Order: sequence, then C-alpha cells, then structure tokens
Amino acid sequence: MVVKKPMKKNTQELYLFIERAIERRDYYFTDHGQIRSITRQGVTDEEVLTILEGKEKWHEKYKDKYQQGQQDWNYHLRGYNTDGERIRIVISFDEYEMLVITVINLDEDSR
Repeated sequence: MVVKKPMKKNTQELYLFIERAIERRDYYFTDHGQIRSITRQGVTDEEVLTILEGKEKWHEKYKDKYQQGQQDWNYHLRGYNTDGERIRIVISFDEYEMLVITVINLDEDSR
C-alpha cells in the first residue's frame, strides 16, 4: 500500500489542530517522547502542553519534515518553559490524535 504524501498544514491550521487535540485530550507522548522526557531536564509534560497551548509559541516551518509512509508531517514548534529555557517540540498527527514525538531543551543541549 502506497501512502500519498499529505498536504502540509499552514501555521494557522496547525495551531487549530493542536488546540483541538489538547481540548479533547487526544494526544500522547510517543515512546521516543517518553524516553526524552526522562532524560531532559527542566521540562515536564505539563510544560510541554502549556507551551503548545500558549500564544508565545512559534512554528519553525523550515524544520518541518515529511517521512515517507507517515500519515502527516512532523511539525517543529518553539517556546519557553517556566525557567525561560528555549524548548523545541516536534509533533505530528495520526487520524485520531496528536503525537508528541520529542521535546528538546535547546539550552540544556548547548551547555
């Protein structure tokens, strides 16, 4: 079965999908996301959701990627945690939920 490359969501559409997923609690942290949550410092799952819900986030469109065979693009977003550290969150969507693929504390990684 060949999966056709999906249309990439623009920023407005992406934010609407994020808002709806969080509102309905239709999201989960992938295995990779959970492993990263154990290893990253200063970023809780609650902070990830706060960043995704907040108005201070921004969409790093140039980093978005499509991987062959996936249902949607991987979208990259940036924001700040409660300690003011720069956080990158990579998400995607399947037909039912938002997937939090990974979370990177950019300030931790640059130390």
